[in-house]
Amino acid sequence: MKKNIFIIGNSYADNLLNIFSNNKKLVDDYYFYTALADNLGANYQIECLNDFFKENKLICDKNLFSFLQTQYKKSNYIVFAERFDEGKTFLSDDFDKIVGFLKNDKKKFIVFLDDISGADMLDIYIHRRGRLPNLYELEELENEFFEKVVNWKKNKLKKVKDKLSKNNIKFLTRSELFCDYFVKKCHLIKDDNKLYRDYGHITNNGANYFSKEINSIINKLIND
Repeated sequence: MKKNIFIIGNSYADNLLNIFSNNKKLVDDYYFYTALADNLGANYQIECLNDFFKENKLICDKNLFSFLQTQYKKSNYIVFAERFDEGKTFLSDDFDKIVGFLKNDKKKFIVFLDDISGADMLDIYIHRRGRLPNLYELEELENEFFEKVVNWKKNKLKKVKDKLSKNNIKFLTRSELFCDYFVKKCHLIKDDNKLYRDYGHITNNGANYFSKEINSIINKLIND
């Protein structure tokens, strides 16, 4: 029987769902889904979980999520994925309370921590040059992108990582899966198509390409 994996967060949760959905082996064993809003297109924010747990509140940012209780109850695993915003979500006391509720319900969960920004450097290059970069130029751009990634909000990300580690909360970073630390580059183009549609959201081509690496989340979530 398939296991249910509930992905909670903002538009980055939708991105992650797209990546999982492109991994045909994983979809044979798991059913991946995000919070379903009555108003299609609305995202469920992680911070709203506190009111859900305390008051069974099904509204988040003025949007109704009628099926949230069912989606949560049927979930075997939970993945948190959102755009990094100064670390306020995971550093907050509210998140500590959310973790308490999850542990009480014996839910296994993991944080897929966003540490990637600056992918729009490719769009800037194309706008300025009026063309795609050649192989040499792309190599330089992807090396530069890697340097941006490893230095982006470094101190605040470290605070989040330290807190998660201290509290024995499993996490993986996006760059661990989306970048190559051995050759020090973060890819921007594969199969002659962009991997990112802006500073950090991925394209459908990106979802397909990164789906090859996404097993790492499942392995860490289930086995560690």
